[in-house]
Amino acid sequence: MEATDVLNGIVDMRTYGRRYLTIYAAPPARSGGLSAMSAVAHPDGFGVFETVTTCVEWLDEHFDFEVAAVFNRQVGAGYICYAMLRRRADQLVGDENKV
Repeated sequence: MEATDVLNGIVDMRTYGRRYLTIYAAPPARSGGLSAMSAVAHPDGFGVFETVTTCVEWLDEHFDFEVAAVFNRQVGAGYICYAMLRRRADQLVGDENKV
């Protein structure tokens, strides 16, 4: 799930009933010029890590998710940042054995 979609309300997290969630943020698909390339060369050149961590904090605050892992993956000259989250066990609604 894209972190900006979660933060902008495009995804309705109230309907998300699973325990695990992966979110990501990627640099803009089209960014030209030398300054854009130097920004992409750094793992958080376009703020992808900041976007993911902001989304993680929001999901923690509003939906009781906690971070399991955060990592970057280099794709071409840019980076995509991922966060894997899990909902706290005491916050699961419904079947206690459901994962």
